[in-house]
Amino acid sequence: MEAKDCTGYKNVREIYSDVRLVFKNAMKYNDERHDVHIMAKTLLENFEEKWLLLFTKVAEEEKRLVEEEAKAEQDVKLTQGAVHADMAKELSNELCEVDLQLEKLRQIVIQKCRVWEGGS
Repeated sequence: MEAKDCTGYKNVREIYSDVRLVFKNAMKYNDERHDVHIMAKTLLENFEEKWLLLFTKVAEEEKRLVEEEAKAEQDVKLTQGAVHADMAKELSNELCEVDLQLEKLRQIVIQKCRVWEGGS
């Protein structure tokens, strides 16, 4: 359901607030004896009764959504942590390989230096 400003409602409580505002304004801007005022008052009373019946379910659903969002966020963090751990492991392996190559090069340099020293 879209809000009056076309941005959409974030939750049911915003819809509740807007519906109440519509009825309250109809009562505020129409004389108490006018049909619009009388109908708005009746509809507001009916709406409030129905809302009370739904409120528990709304609160439970909102709580469930918050818990789901928290779990999803935690899952994302765990996944990111695993990805970072894999990247760190790969980088560590590559650094070990570079160390091995450097050691081989060092040995070659030492050997060449010995050959040059011996040949002089």
